[in-house]
Amino acid sequence: MSLVHGYSVDPVYKIFQFKWVSSGICVLAGIRVYCSLGILCCDFLKAQNEDASYPNSSWSMSEHNSLQKVFEGIFSSQSFELLKDFSDDSTWITLQPEEKELLAQLFLLSAEKATIPGDVAQRAAAKEAYKAACRLSPSSARVWFRLGAFLALSEDKEELQQSLDSLKRAVGLESHFFDAQYALGGVSLRVAILSGEEDLLFRADEAFLAASTLVDEKAAPAEFYWHWGIVWSVIAKQSGEAGDLQKAIAHFAKARALGCSRPDFFNDYANIIVELGLAISSDDLILEAVSLYQAAIDATTASSEKGVHFFNLGCCCQHLFEATSEKEFFAKAHQAFETTAALNKDSFAAWLRQGFLLFRAWRIWKKPSLVKEAVAAFRRAKECGVMSAVDLGVAAQAFLWHGISCGDEEMLKQAYEYAQNAFSLKSCSEPNPEPFVALALCYVERGKCFGEISYIEKALSLLQEGIGLFPRSAVLWQAIATTKWTQADMLVDSSVLRDALVAYTIASRSFFALSPEFWADWGVALLNQAEFSEDPLFACESIAKFERAFALAQERPVTTLYHMGRAFFFLGDAYDEEEYFDRAIAFLTEALLENETFLPVLYQLASCYLHLGELASDKNAFSMARLYYEQLLTLDPEDELAWIDYALTLVHLGEASREGNCIPQEWFQAEDALCTAQNLGQPFALYQKACLYTLMGNFPEAIEYLYKALKEEELPELQDLLEDEWLEPLTRTCAFQKFLQKVEKTSADK
Repeated sequence: MSLVHGYSVDPVYKIFQFKWVSSGICVLAGIRVYCSLGILCCDFLKAQNEDASYPNSSWSMSEHNSLQKVFEGIFSSQSFELLKDFSDDSTWITLQPEEKELLAQLFLLSAEKATIPGDVAQRAAAKEAYKAACRLSPSSARVWFRLGAFLALSEDKEELQQSLDSLKRAVGLESHFFDAQYALGGVSLRVAILSGEEDLLFRADEAFLAASTLVDEKAAPAEFYWHWGIVWSVIAKQSGEAGDLQKAIAHFAKARALGCSRPDFFNDYANIIVELGLAISSDDLILEAVSLYQAAIDATTASSEKGVHFFNLGCCCQHLFEATSEKEFFAKAHQAFETTAALNKDSFAAWLRQGFLLFRAWRIWKKPSLVKEAVAAFRRAKECGVMSAVDLGVAAQAFLWHGISCGDEEMLKQAYEYAQNAFSLKSCSEPNPEPFVALALCYVERGKCFGEISYIEKALSLLQEGIGLFPRSAVLWQAIATTKWTQADMLVDSSVLRDALVAYTIASRSFFALSPEFWADWGVALLNQAEFSEDPLFACESIAKFERAFALAQERPVTTLYHMGRAFFFLGDAYDEEEYFDRAIAFLTEALLENETFLPVLYQLASCYLHLGELASDKNAFSMARLYYEQLLTLDPEDELAWIDYALTLVHLGEASREGNCIPQEWFQAEDALCTAQNLGQPFALYQKACLYTLMGNFPEAIEYLYKALKEEELPELQDLLEDEWLEPLTRTCAFQKFLQKVEKTSADK
């Protein structure tokens, strides 16, 4: 019976490190072997305690020759320093085989008992003792195994190779030695990783396979299948084949079935599940990895290790959030990254991923609090580490949008600096559209601020360059849509807006399709095109986009309700249909209930009632228009266009309530409203006064204001003027005919 009898070998491998990039996808960032990783830990002391006497029959205490007494004394006193007298191979010449065997066992004991972890001198002495044991007992597989196991503790490539050679020797002497085969597989893996020799990976697999035939599957240590799975994980890394990952997972599953429950096992298992999930585009597998990372967290007590597991959990949930836009995954990822940062306040990766997560959420839901938190996370990340071009590009956009929302000029300057740095750092080694988007959007904001079209053109040039490199980038197409929309507004050019609509269509085939704000913006662009082109079909398309936005949102935002009302208002005017006005009023009223001081809603609602009243000759509609115009003008008394529309409403109400030849009181109120509009600098009030004075029968004043309107070039088209019902009595006068001659002469002079 040997001194070494069936102790377990527990190789612990943590060789996978994931790097999560901006798209939310994780990739293996190379194999890293830590100081304590990949170590073969042999519990020799336990073996010694279980067998207090020498089990070898050749070591008989009844024999009392001099050497036996010396060896017995060394063993009893544990005075292994006395072995120095036998360290020279020349002293072994006269030893009998059984004495060499006993001396070999003492050298093994001295190495295993006396080694102090971290003591370089002690380790060197132990190494020499192991080697001496091997020279004394060269045909003992157990002795060679112990040397190999000891050397496996090293991180030195040369010593690991020596470990590999020793374990090969042990297996060659005793092929049915389970522990040796197991250790050979583990060390082969480590040497393969360090040296890059792919053949060693398959030799590792052969060793594990050989070991698996030596014990019943259920009797094998659970960790055995874990470590065998890691071999196939590394093979899969080299091959890129999903089938190799599936082999790895099959071994991990066996380990779990046998009760393996260590936190690093769960972490490794989850990593491989993630790899396969990404390889075959299976979010179900990523979801399975989430539960494994949670199991690793639950089984971990060390805060540093727990932080790693929380980070991996956050990356998985972030991936699922980016795939589904479900708030549940966002919340889990957010919490995981916060916990990681709490456990390690200087965790650059945790702060950076938090920033990416929050900004992605903002891109979908456009909540100001999200971009504010993203800015804080990116700032913290910059304090903890060096940001890449992609990191700076996304951070720049977060700074930009937060600066716009809160009117912070300093933040806008920082956004521009980040964007410039991102663009200068962009390289072929890390191609990404974000730096292009960041700098282009900064130019757009400057163009809007200064009213300079040249900035918009710079932005479009950058975006076109980006599209040439990344033709399928949704963020680039969305930025093009926004920029073209701005350009169209500045140039009042419907052809440019059509380009924006094409860009929206392309961008919609991405995660933006999950954003209610994206559909709402697209709807507004279509509505603007309807107003540019006077084509109601665009308004119908805009309504479909607004409905999609409502379907995706948990609430109906005021702004989208407002634009939906605008779209139906446009259709009401285009088709002269009361039903469209009724639907417009319903949406605008709902928006007003959400925000009573939203001035655009008040104006649109009042105008909608005015137009409905004109279409249906409905006095009640005019009364409602008056109510909302008065509410609007109370809040914004300098809205000159609202004063004109208010005056028109009063004229209609006066007509509806007029009795006999008496001038309605509302017409005098309309006159005051038009005077206010004129005083505020609205020249179109001149023509409206001419119409009002005609209705009042004051033809001289009416003609005077027509001449004033002609001088200010604020007359409608001649055909419209001649068909204006309110001017009809005046058109029959000589004064009006003379005025027409003046209009014709003025037109001819032009």
